[in-house]
Amino acid sequence: MHKYTIPIPIQVILNDKAKIESVISELDIQKVQALHKTYTQVNRDFGSIFSMLLPGMYRCRMLMLYGVWYKVCMV
Repeated sequence: MHKYTIPIPIQVILNDKAKIESVISELDIQKVQALHKTYTQVNRDFGSIFSMLLPGMYRCRMLMLYGVWYKVCMV
């Protein structure tokens, strides 16, 4: 050990690790919520735009496939 190194107790490191993991989990939840909110709004806007462009013929919507993969289809 270098003479200027300050030893850090292992419990401090474990507590910091737990805090970091907690923040990461919270951010993952917020990310999924933001993606879902955006998906819902874009899907609504697609439907509105295509109903004006092609009245009575098609309804356009997005299908969420795998997380951030989307498919746009006419139904």
